[in-house]
Amino acid sequence: MHRHRGPRLRLPGQLAVMRSPLLPALGLLLAGLLPLQAHGLQVTAVTVHPDRARVTVQEEIRLQAGQGRIQLEELPANLDPDSLHVSARGPRDLRILAVETRRLLGDTLTHPGARALSQEIQGLKTQRRALEDRIRAQQIQLDLIQRMGPGGDPGIPPEEWPRAWETVAAGAAAALKAIREAEAQQGDVDGRIQRLEERLATWQHSGRERTQAHIHYEAPEAGDAVVTATYTVAGAGWEPVYEARLNTTDGVLELLQRARVWQGTGQDWNGVHLTLTTARADTGAVPDPVPWYLDVLPAPGETAERTLARSEAPVLLSQAREADAALEQTAFTTRFRVPGTVTLPSDNRPHRYLLARHPLQATLRARAVPALLPRAHLQAQAPFEGATPLPPGPLALFQDDALVRQDRLEMVRPGDGLELDFGSDDRIAITYRRELDLRGQEGHLRPRHTLRREHRIRVENGHDFTMPVVILDRMPVSRDERIRVEPGPEATPPTRRDLEGRPGVVAWDLELPPGGERTLHFDYTISWPADLPGIRGLGH
Repeated sequence: MHRHRGPRLRLPGQLAVMRSPLLPALGLLLAGLLPLQAHGLQVTAVTVHPDRARVTVQEEIRLQAGQGRIQLEELPANLDPDSLHVSARGPRDLRILAVETRRLLGDTLTHPGARALSQEIQGLKTQRRALEDRIRAQQIQLDLIQRMGPGGDPGIPPEEWPRAWETVAAGAAAALKAIREAEAQQGDVDGRIQRLEERLATWQHSGRERTQAHIHYEAPEAGDAVVTATYTVAGAGWEPVYEARLNTTDGVLELLQRARVWQGTGQDWNGVHLTLTTARADTGAVPDPVPWYLDVLPAPGETAERTLARSEAPVLLSQAREADAALEQTAFTTRFRVPGTVTLPSDNRPHRYLLARHPLQATLRARAVPALLPRAHLQAQAPFEGATPLPPGPLALFQDDALVRQDRLEMVRPGDGLELDFGSDDRIAITYRRELDLRGQEGHLRPRHTLRREHRIRVENGHDFTMPVVILDRMPVSRDERIRVEPGPEATPPTRRDLEGRPGVVAWDLELPPGGERTLHFDYTISWPADLPGIRGLGH
């Protein structure tokens, strides 16, 4: 009988498999059962918010025809599953059917050699403790030898001292040599421990908690595809930091706007396109107001039921909220694109990036409150004319490249004025002296107590140019019509009163020429009826 032999398909390794109509179906079945793992997942772009990050990853993969599943590994453990968005570019009519995530718990010693490596590290640490004990014992011996040396009382005849000193010297040399040898061995052990711990950390990194994503797809034909996943993850953020640099030679003031970025998401960002945004996550919607009722207090005999009924009205509660780059401004937020690509490991260490430079047209002046601090400070005033607001953040102030102060910049909007304090101006001399503090009484029919105070404020300009100087002080303010406050007859009238809406705060605006000086008289009298029991606030 003639036996028909069908054609055979030769695969690598000389394995022969008979071609059969069942093979294509079997291949499609296996493609659906076995996930296509994406091992080369790359973080390509990150948008960092003040309290989180939006991460984009990509992977190139070969898809099988039919229905299948792609498995994305090494996603952060604290990934927000609801924020995960997946897209793909690949064969024609490729469709994504479903996306699911699962949290995988890590084992710190999953690598085959990790447990043995951990035991080796513990052995080296035990060896190091033994070396520490040896060094301590040699130091005790050395202390004993020193006490037996020439400064002590050896308790032997003088003619034996030279030989005793030789013995002491030899013992000291031996002890010192033993200490040096033990310290050298200790350094070798420390180096081995450090190298082994770095290896162990690499293996432990692979066993940390992580998220795994399964992407179910359907492709009419096989082909290459690029899968893109975007998700929100906690453990990252940024804050603005500022540098104000004043050049007193030419009066140039430059405000540098930087970003301090950190991330500990569990996923390193290597060579990514970084964008920073001021948008924050809202923790709730705007609350609706509820009726606010006023009523008479219940009589003592009134039943508790009526009181309870009134207390059932809803209470209004405030919802708590979480608290040079390319600029992109929307109607509500600001975005900065950091130039090039950056690398941020997942170690929570801060990285600084320059966002913008703001040259400012500043005017300089000296400002002092002599009653509180008899020393003038140099101030720079400038309008801010940037395109976007400056969010609050730490501020470092430099005067001629020297750091003089650390402060905090509050929110600044375009058109706002900046007043920056650059520390003491030692060329402005100020003396503040109280010349009179006199209590008395006036009147007979309606006697009144009086308190008269006189101050002298002397200001001298030691600069070789005219310097504006602002002197601030405060007049007492009466809250009772029976208490009167009157300026003295020789008082120097202030330029401004109730400065910035603060009652009683007065200012003298001075223009002092080079070497010029000015003396201000700050006098006032306080009076009140003698029958009043007393006045609060006179101790200031």
